[in-house]
Amino acid sequence: MFDIASGFYRLHYREAIAQHLTNDQKLAVANRISAMTLKAPIWTDKDTNWLADFPELQPYVKTCLSGLYLCTIMEAIVNEYPKEAKE
Repeated sequence: MFDIASGFYRLHYREAIAQHLTNDQKLAVANRISAMTLKAPIWTDKDTNWLADFPELQPYVKTCLSGLYLCTIMEAIVNEYPKEAKE
């Protein structure tokens, strides 16, 4: 189930969100999501809508911005950067 949802979220990020965010915005979003995952396993929370906490994503996300959606966005952002930048 997570794979299907993650695949949709990843595709939506690439097609509808990524091109509208600057690199600084992407890094800020990824850092905020990362900090959230250190406090709680947000990827298992299907009920909380985190959209209000991410105003830069609001124009592009028309559904609930769940924890799994956020984690998928963070993963997609990280994967945009070259391997050398991650080391």
